[in-house]
Amino acid sequence: MERLQKILAEAGYGSRRKVEKLIIEGVVTVNGQVAELGQKASRFDDIRVKGEKIILQRKVYYLLNKPEGYLCTLHDPFNRPKVTDLVPQEPRVFPVAGSMRTPQGLYFLQTMVSCPTTCFIPDTTWKKPTW
Repeated sequence: MERLQKILAEAGYGSRRKVEKLIIEGVVTVNGQVAELGQKASRFDDIRVKGEKIILQRKVYYLLNKPEGYLCTLHDPFNRPKVTDLVPQEPRVFPVAGSMRTPQGLYFLQTMVSCPTTCFIPDTTWKKPTW
């Protein structure tokens, strides 16, 4: 059993905070009952948002040797090449590790946007991995 917010976030309905708002609005049901904030559910339960059954994506991970000239971002206003252009478009993946300043190197992409990335965030005191 997992928190409903986690399941909905992994299904692509937004961040955990955003899906909390959906639960509070009463548009989320679990097995036909209106969901409550903090409720736990199983991936095998009938979970619906606004009457639509959620579809859980399988988790996908890529370790990518980024060539020089590609950016580690999802959106670029100048339409430059991105690391996400180098992997299949479905399921959608998000860059987790890496720096836009590094011209090339190893990058981690995954489907879960909510993955803890503490060791890759510049503001933390963790020793950063370098490859």
